Amino acid sequence: MAIVGAVRSAWFFAESKDIEGLRFMVPLKANLSEGGSALSYTTVGEPVTIKGEEVTIGRISWGEGSSITLQELASNTDGSTKKISKAEQCLTWMLSALENGPRPAAEMEADGLSKFGETTIKKVKKQMNVKSYQKEGKHWWALPTYSKESTDDK
Repeated sequence: MAIVGAVRSAWFFAESKDIEGLRFMVPLKANLSEGGSALSYTTVGEPVTIKGEEVTIGRISWGEGSSITLQELASNTDGSTKKISKAEQCLTWMLSALENGPRPAAEMEADGLSKFGETTIKKVKKQMNVKSYQKEGKHWWALPTYSKESTDDK
């Protein structure tokens, strides 16, 4: 099972493409609460004295909340021309699509195939251990964190 599939919440961290030194912390997954918005922060040097010697340590300086989205940050996290792989983009899409609960398989497949190849979708689905199940004649996809009880409610 992919690590993100096993936890109740996960965050994505990325540097700003526009402002040097500015970073963002964006909710990637939140099973037990609403995801909330992104937070901005910088790291700053803080002088401290340790055993009589002055040294500088890193400290986080929190900024304001931000409306930046995971998709905006994941499109190219380092501001270079380096591209994020289709599998990484697919993983981000699939996690975002399923984070609020099971979705109809036909809907997921149609949306996924408009963005990614069938092989990529199958590979990421297997990597994330996404559950496929049938209920009342309809096929569904769900993250592995959803229990049988929660899928029975659909």
